[in-house]
Amino acid sequence: SNYRLSEIQATLLLSRLKKLPKEVKVKHENGKLLADMIRRTGVVEPTKDDERVTTRGYYYFVMLYKPEELDDIPKEVFVEALKAEGVPVGVSYGLPLYKQPAFRKENLAKVIPRHLLERMPNYENLYLPGAEEFARRELVLPHQLLLAPKEALELVVAAIEKIKEHVDELKPLVNKIKMSN
Repeated sequence: SNYRLSEIQATLLLSRLKKLPKEVKVKHENGKLLADMIRRTGVVEPTKDDERVTTRGYYYFVMLYKPEELDDIPKEVFVEALKAEGVPVGVSYGLPLYKQPAFRKENLAKVIPRHLLERMPNYENLYLPGAEEFARRELVLPHQLLLAPKEALELVVAAIEKIKEHVDELKPLVNKIKMSN
């Protein structure tokens, strides 16, 4: 494949790069603000900050859903309720990293020398409860949201609080999901 940029693509990218330092700063500040506001709802918990990181370069704003705070409403129902409120929420990759197809022996064998492959774990036979729990609870917001004004971030929090307040209205959806499975 040819992944070289055309001249017009390079020109557009260069013009966007001028805005990058300011956008990174805004995303970092808004990420901290959103994390504080979301944490107060009790329904989701932003991932912990690493004190060694001085400026976050967000691709996703990652948070963990706490179903016990919403009468154990499944994550899928919570996600649909957030989307109905206009929140652009998603679930990232869905599977824990070690279960991704790239870690199957036959796929690893294509890129890793045999002597190293033999020393690697057999990911297909592993069960990593921490990774499973993270995948079960993980939710993401797109990084572009962190460029929005504070009022837009407050709308995300208001949507979570509204869902918490009206959680009983979601219970019929839970029953529909259980019946379809």
